[in-house]
Amino acid sequence: MQPAATDPFAPSAAAIEEVFEQFEQAKTTPLQMCVDLGDGRFVKCRFASLRQEAEALQFVRANTTIPVPSVLLVFQREDKWYLVMETIGGTTLSLHCKNMSTTQLVEIANTLKEYMYQLENLGAHRCIMGSWLKGPFSNVFFALARHYRFKVPLPTDEYNNMADFHRYWVQRLGDHPQCDFLRDALSKEVLSEDKVVLSHGDLNVSNIMVSADGHILSVLDWDTFGWYPAFWEPMSMWRGGRWRTQWLDALETVFKQTDMGTTYITVLDFLGTDYFTSDDLDDLL
Repeated sequence: MQPAATDPFAPSAAAIEEVFEQFEQAKTTPLQMCVDLGDGRFVKCRFASLRQEAEALQFVRANTTIPVPSVLLVFQREDKWYLVMETIGGTTLSLHCKNMSTTQLVEIANTLKEYMYQLENLGAHRCIMGSWLKGPFSNVFFALARHYRFKVPLPTDEYNNMADFHRYWVQRLGDHPQCDFLRDALSKEVLSEDKVVLSHGDLNVSNIMVSADGHILSVLDWDTFGWYPAFWEPMSMWRGGRWRTQWLDALETVFKQTDMGTTYITVLDFLGTDYFTSDDLDDLL
């Protein structure tokens, strides 16, 4: 592995060009945005800034026992950002869970629950929802709309209460008639309260790297890191793993899914899909 710069946030021009050239050579398709350089380095490329994710990785690594990749470099070159991290071995829980026993999966779920407690304790005494360190949410959930009818601007402010949070999603749903039941469900939740907690934001099975013997090696993709309602993280775990029966069984043993979480799974599914038939909606409910 190439030596890391003294300050990963201020790499030299030579270091930037070396990574860029290696990245371009290692790509197998022109649009590939994540590349293993094969020398112990993994590069993530995005048009949006990756600096905050790099800072989040360093913060979590320094203040918790949650295993995360080491940040080697982060920089912008022309219109793209590049985050260079150490390569993590193993495979995603998404791919490996079918080879794991129920006992192993419950152990994974309990470990993730402990990680959630650690983050919650770090972010205690905050009631405003938004990105870490500060500012409005700007991650994939809040840009999730593959159909023009559901596209609205990213949030411009943090949310001071649950009512504002729910109203944002009601706005996202617009006036499409198939969304009536979702708007009604969210409108009923406007007056509800939920604890605000510091969370990864997307602990789904694709973001958990595990070893061959079923232990967590690393938690990836911290661009969603921020303060969310307490129901959000378990919801993201259910949503990301619902097609894997063994994993859902483990989640049900360790976590309690809420009605609000179930509603938001359906909201996110609706916003993230081009077209739904009535049969599709029946399957989601």
